[in-house]
Amino acid sequence: MIRGVAALAFVSALFGNAAAIDISTCNVTVPPGEVGVIQTDLSCMGAFVVALERGATLDLNGHLISLDVNPASQQAVVQCNTRRCAVAGPGSLRCHQGPGNYSTGVGMPKGGRLDVTDANILLCDQGIWDMGSPGAKTRVYATDLRVLYSTFNGIEAEKLVATNLETHDNGFSGLAVEQVRGTNLVVNYNGDDGGHSGITSFGGVVRVTGLVATGNARYGVEAKKVILDSSTVTDNDVVDIVSVRFPRLINVVCGTSNWGVCAND
Repeated sequence: MIRGVAALAFVSALFGNAAAIDISTCNVTVPPGEVGVIQTDLSCMGAFVVALERGATLDLNGHLISLDVNPASQQAVVQCNTRRCAVAGPGSLRCHQGPGNYSTGVGMPKGGRLDVTDANILLCDQGIWDMGSPGAKTRVYATDLRVLYSTFNGIEAEKLVATNLETHDNGFSGLAVEQVRGTNLVVNYNGDDGGHSGITSFGGVVRVTGLVATGNARYGVEAKKVILDSSTVTDNDVVDIVSVRFPRLINVVCGTSNWGVCAND
């Protein structure tokens, strides 16, 4: 009940007193500025389960919505058609019992912004994705989000601002994001399909308080600049912390780095 109240508060804060549309069938598009409220678990075929127009919100209302079959082309459980959309839980998005080809939990357009809270994204090829747009500059603002068991990356975006996020057991990186800022992020056991890292940010900045990154197949975190506080980055297969610039670490437990700042360097 508390989570439900929190989700309603989230929707209200984002878009005010928007109109509500009950959703109990597949392939529904929520009009601009309105709120679609899932009324039952849904398993759907087609390009999407729900599409969101500009400023629209999907309230999962405690339900699971999923793709019915493994897709043969790009499909999304939730498809954001324009530059801003939101998904509010509690609830879950699932691509299939086993991942297919090019399926994504939430698909975003070039330059898009997604606000997501209290949700699970499961068994997709990409949990949150820019749908292959080059230079997409997508932004994700997440609270109480779990992205698990993706074939490729858990979240792929230009910028992520997150609180209480968990992403684990993804085939590539848990987070493939250029700019990461967050509090209480758990990024474990990612990258077994090709030796990827927990957080991959080739040219950007990772700034996190309360990061746990362990058991990833390459690095715990790799970025141009790493700033960590009150974090644990240990037992990653190659190196725990890799950065271009000297990392700024406060109250951090780490095993290895490329700068000689961790316990086993």
